Amino acid sequence: MTSPEKPIILFDIDRTIINTDKLSQETAKKMQEELACSQEEITVLFDKYYATISDSTFFDLWKFILFVADDDDNLRTQLETALFDVEIYQRAIFPEVIKILSDLSANYTLGIFSQGVKRWQEFKLLSTGLIANFSSNHIFIDLQKIDSDYLRDWLPEGAVIIDDKKEVIDALLAAGRNFRPIWINRNSEEKHGSVETIHTLDELPALLSD
Repeated sequence: MTSPEKPIILFDIDRTIINTDKLSQETAKKMQEELACSQEEITVLFDKYYATISDSTFFDLWKFILFVADDDDNLRTQLETALFDVEIYQRAIFPEVIKILSDLSANYTLGIFSQGVKRWQEFKLLSTGLIANFSSNHIFIDLQKIDSDYLRDWLPEGAVIIDDKKEVIDALLAAGRNFRPIWINRNSEEKHGSVETIHTLDELPALLSD
């Protein structure tokens, strides 16, 4: 007799399992050390790069390195040393995430539903070590993840989906595929008017067991 399939939970990455603001701070600090420059100079580098893309969703670490280094091989090496340091990514994992993912994996198939440049989002999962918790068949990363065709054709029907953006939650509600969206709001006590809300992932196991 085959075992029944486990229910599926999909997690967003940024501000859901990885503290994106802390990652930015750790990245800037590491660049300051490697490049021997000020915080203000690092900010200028990022501002100049962001001016070349229409939205932060399109941030690509490798293109950023090439943009800043231009033809300077030594600078490119310094940037790679700073930005490929796995410790800065590991320090940016929200405190409860590792234990919660480990506990949930016993009874659920865990996956990812994230928006952004695929290789950049995957690099975060690899560098944090979090990728080991997720089924390779359930990692969904797209530049426009709430596109209606994407929601209809790719995501497993009935999945529990954790996300920090209200517009994603609302798109999941409108998709008509029996998703169970859960809004994670780490910034305030506000609750979503239509779906379950949590403020840390520590609250998720009890919510799922109700």
